[in-house]
Amino acid sequence: MRRCFWRWGAAVFFVVVLRFGTIATATAAEAPTNDTATAAAPSDIDNSPTNGLGAWIWAEKTFDRQTCRLWKSFEIPASATVTKARLLMTADNEFTLFLDGRELGHGAEWRELFNFDLTPLLSGGKHTLAVEGFNLKAAAGMILGLRIELSDGRVIEIKSDQSWSIVPEGTMGWQKQTDALAAWPSATVVAELGTSPWWSTPTDVTEPSGNAGTALDTLEAYDNPTNALGAWIWAEKTFDRQTCRLWRSFEIPAFAAVTKSRLLMTADNEFTLFLDGRELGHGAEWRELHDFNLTPLLSPGKHVLAVVAFNSTSYAGMVLGLRIELSDGRLIEIKSDQAWRIVPGEIRHWETRTEAPDAWPPATVVGTFGARPWEGMPVNINKMPTLEPIRVFFWQTGWFQIALLSMCGLVILFSFRLMAQLALHKKERWLLQQERERIARDIHDDLGSRMTQLVLHGEVAASELAATSPTRSQLDRICEESREMLSRMDEILWAVNPQRDTLRDFSSYVCGYVQEFLKPTAIQSLFEVDPEMSTAALDLPLRRSLLMAIKETLNNAVKHSEATEIRLEIHVRGEKLVVVVQDNGKGFDPAASKTRGNGLANLAQRMSNFGGTCLVTSQPGKGCRIAFDIPMPHSRRHRWSWLWNSGRFNEAKKPLVADTAPSHNPTQC
Repeated sequence: MRRCFWRWGAAVFFVVVLRFGTIATATAAEAPTNDTATAAAPSDIDNSPTNGLGAWIWAEKTFDRQTCRLWKSFEIPASATVTKARLLMTADNEFTLFLDGRELGHGAEWRELFNFDLTPLLSGGKHTLAVEGFNLKAAAGMILGLRIELSDGRVIEIKSDQSWSIVPEGTMGWQKQTDALAAWPSATVVAELGTSPWWSTPTDVTEPSGNAGTALDTLEAYDNPTNALGAWIWAEKTFDRQTCRLWRSFEIPAFAAVTKSRLLMTADNEFTLFLDGRELGHGAEWRELHDFNLTPLLSPGKHVLAVVAFNSTSYAGMVLGLRIELSDGRLIEIKSDQAWRIVPGEIRHWETRTEAPDAWPPATVVGTFGARPWEGMPVNINKMPTLEPIRVFFWQTGWFQIALLSMCGLVILFSFRLMAQLALHKKERWLLQQERERIARDIHDDLGSRMTQLVLHGEVAASELAATSPTRSQLDRICEESREMLSRMDEILWAVNPQRDTLRDFSSYVCGYVQEFLKPTAIQSLFEVDPEMSTAALDLPLRRSLLMAIKETLNNAVKHSEATEIRLEIHVRGEKLVVVVQDNGKGFDPAASKTRGNGLANLAQRMSNFGGTCLVTSQPGKGCRIAFDIPMPHSRRHRWSWLWNSGRFNEAKKPLVADTAPSHNPTQC
């Protein structure tokens, strides 16, 4: 029994010694040379974040409004797995942090520490930390500490010190460069942690703007994104400055919904990706993988993947992997292989073809993934923008566009018809004005001269008779009526003459008429007219009706008002013409006058024919005021009314509007 116990004890001791010896050997072999890798120690960075920080570093020279680019590379052993990685940093005044060329976040408060969780971003291999700092004025510096815990218990610590490099301005792609150039100077330690002018303890530990934890948003099935990739494929022959068009179709089963779809690809040197003829994105760096989310774009049915790749020189190839997860649990995987086709250069609209002709040769596998000259892992995974399906609105459908074109055609035809009617209307208006001018000339030159001769002959004949002769009294009456006819004829000539169709001429004529009408009486006439009277046109029917209304009002005032003063006002107020006739006579009761005559009703009817109003204001012993309010001709008809009412073009064909108000005896007003 005792012998068995000692045998078991010796075996356990041997296993323990062998285990610790293996761990020590692996640690010595895989420990990085540039950065610190130690056995797992209690992590005090969580208790005091400043324990993991280095010194404040910057460029050798500091000046206001300075941009400083700091660079540092480090390596994680290939066989190690990162269990935890935490980076704390800040800069005076601002900074932007990059890991392997990918922006992780931004900070703009040097009194605070910014916390980055890099655990999902780090894997075995070489990595690059890049910081773009900005100094507004005075002192400048950047401080950083990164602690990486590996699954085998080792710890890698990276701090801000002189091992960092300063990248000169104008260097392209420095954020993802894995090796520093000899021309890049070392960073300068401008102050140790806790020395002036910076803090010894930050005011807060906060998250930066941006989320480093989701920078690599991978599908669960892709523990390593390269697992989904196929082989490098190309055309059979490769040459410099070559464009290769690769085509592949696939089908999603009917009634199957796509829950997740991810495509990873790259090409040496450039590529443009199409799905069903729609361009999804472009890439120009073969060392990087480009990540496309196709979930919103895929639906049941047949689809087409098309790639236009370009080789500038030397080797050429395209590698791709597409994984589609369906709602029923099925998976569809498409990789770059010989199932792809090479499309000849003269084919058009090949990106949307769902079937490949036999003339399209299959693609050639030019190298397996990881083989030369494309060995190694991708340096970065670029997240491409996610596109949404193209929504076809109803106004983009064929039936709507056909209906719209038909409607536009009808509108054009209708417009041509209206334009023709408008031209005809203008011609008729012009002919009407010419005819009015001819009538006015004929009346003036012919009838006017004949009536004047008739009056002269009558006066000569009357002068040769005795004063008591009854014939002479008859001749005097004939002469008097002839003179009255000449006066009426002048009024008709004024109304017919188209050269008097303006508001200014109307005002002048009415004022002259009032003076002549009141001259034989003891009534004084007063006028209030706008000094700058408009030259707007007044139609013949409107002028005639308004003149008749004014004459009727004057006649009533002279016969019944017993006034000593009559006031005439003519104004343009906005879009309306206002004519007021006012006297200081004995006045009357408008309500009582309606039962005795129809004079006021006739005035109102004359104005209503043209969309106007007649307002009578009077009281016994306080005179009478009659206001005619008429819309101006250009406001009574909408400027664009001819578009919907072509019947107005035929107004010129109709006779002039007659004076529909019945005549009456002014004494009955």
